[in-house]
Amino acid sequence: MKKEEIDLSDIGRILLGEAPPLFLLEVFIRGLATYMFLLVIVRWLGKRMGGQITIMEMSVMITLGAIVSVPMQAPAPIVHLVCGRRP
Repeated sequence: MKKEEIDLSDIGRILLGEAPPLFLLEVFIRGLATYMFLLVIVRWLGKRMGGQITIMEMSVMITLGAIVSVPMQAPAPIVHLVCGRRP
């Protein structure tokens, strides 16, 4: 994006970007699916998960969360991104 095209009063571009609405819906669905999957995993692990976790394991969980966010927001098919393949 060129410096001349940046306008701080363009609230729609700031909040939603320049992506088409269908892509925004896809990102929402991917996020919802990821949230539901993680919710099931946390419920399955139970309360022992929080009590038995070390600082190193917590840092690995945060890193994995950051890694998962990239495929969730990319416009390519999610299977290609998770497996490391290019479409």
